[in-house]
Amino acid sequence: MKGGWPRRRATLAVERIVQTSEESDWISIQSPLDDPLLETISRVLNTTAIMIYMMDEMRLRFSYRRFDHGAAVRALQYLDDGNPRARGKWTRVDGEPEPWEVTLFSPADRALSEIRS
Repeated sequence: MKGGWPRRRATLAVERIVQTSEESDWISIQSPLDDPLLETISRVLNTTAIMIYMMDEMRLRFSYRRFDHGAAVRALQYLDDGNPRARGKWTRVDGEPEPWEVTLFSPADRALSEIRS
C-alpha cells in the first residue's frame, strides 16, 4: 500500500466517477473538483491530490489545484474573455510556483507575478 490506499482497480461513483489502477498511484476523476472535495480526498487518503482542468469553448479556462495531505499548496486559475484580440487573465494565484510552471509559462508571461502584487 502506498499513500494509504490499496492498489487495486476500483471504480466508485459518488456524484463523480473515480477510477484507480493497480499499475499506478494516480486516480482519474472525470470532472473538475471543488476545493473542499479535493482537500478531503488528499486528507483521507493521506496523499497528494492534484486537479487539472482545461476547457476551450470560445473561452479558454484553466484551473490547477494541489493539496498535500489535506493542506492547500497551489491554486491557479486563468480565464480569457472570449475576445480574440484581448488577453485573458489570471483570476487566482495562491501558493509558491512549482517547477513544472517554468516549462508551461514563458518568462514573458508576467501575469502570474502581476496578480500577486
